[in-house]
Amino acid sequence: MRLSPGRGDSFRRPQELQPGQFQFSETRLAEEWNIGRKRIRNLLATMERLGMIAVEASKTASVASMTCIEEWTDFQNRRVINLCNPALNGI
Repeated sequence: MRLSPGRGDSFRRPQELQPGQFQFSETRLAEEWNIGRKRIRNLLATMERLGMIAVEASKTASVASMTCIEEWTDFQNRRVINLCNPALNGI
């Protein structure tokens, strides 16, 4: 998850991400967590249905916004508000 605005750097087609967002690959998550892609897809769908994340998928990338996290403290001990949280950004 991005803690500050910036470009993801771990993908072939990195996206500009805002705080509270992460770029993902179902295949990469399945390999990392040692479970099947279908289970990953079901997990992400369940998290989205529960309002924990909002997923935007395109031909070039999949990006999830962590809508359930309101704020966090960054590495310089500064409070960061999650603009992906609907309750905090007026969506």
